[in-house]
Amino acid sequence: MKMLFRLCSLVMLWQACGGPATTSDTAATAQTMYTPTDDSDVTAIPLDTMTDPAVKAKRTVLDYYNMLVPPYDPGYPLQEKNGKWRTRSRITEQPINAIVDIKNGYIEIEDEGTGGGTTTCRVVLFRMADGNPMIAITETFFDGVGLTQERWFLRPEDPKRWDWTDYTLRTITAFDFLPPDNAEEPDIVQRLLPVTIQLPRQGTTAKAIVRTELEYVHCREGSEYIDYCGLYKQLKRRQIDLKWNREKGKFE
Repeated sequence: MKMLFRLCSLVMLWQACGGPATTSDTAATAQTMYTPTDDSDVTAIPLDTMTDPAVKAKRTVLDYYNMLVPPYDPGYPLQEKNGKWRTRSRITEQPINAIVDIKNGYIEIEDEGTGGGTTTCRVVLFRMADGNPMIAITETFFDGVGLTQERWFLRPEDPKRWDWTDYTLRTITAFDFLPPDNAEEPDIVQRLLPVTIQLPRQGTTAKAIVRTELEYVHCREGSEYIDYCGLYKQLKRRQIDLKWNREKGKFE
């Protein structure tokens, strides 16, 4: 499927040529999306077709992936050939494989770039009790000495508000995995023990995972954080299940 995003008005024109059969009935529909505002009150104004339950019910995770605009667009255009999905590395522009699981509403792209670090993007489609979609997006970067993750939770069919990130998932930090009396400086704790969200390929339960891969970096001789390495032994648990509440449209 080939996409053309508008530069100013961000009008997206879907072309049915080469698109998967599951999206052919909506691929020719023009969508109008608007760049998110700072207050995120009105971030998307859909056309009348977007409020048609029959149309919304047919949209897949790939449809919504192709609608994404900056800053939510991962920047990996997807193409299917002979049943296999491919995209291009944002760093090297070389072809890389992608997972596009329409049935389970799951897309995953792993970009190793030039070998200096790996970016992993996941986009997952959830449904609320009324059938409306919620799109979860995570982008994780790990280079052996640092680990970061950005995440967004969007409601692309909502006529008044698109970005529901703050509402959908509470802030989870390493302190959720440590004893309640831990008094270390928050900046240091979060640097040594970053927390990432793992979106599910099957089911609707996500996981908050405290990452310990950086222990060998921060606990070796000469590290400025070596005095804080006891944090790794204080962990009460390594993950927290986050169950999707369809009625509320949030993880709990």
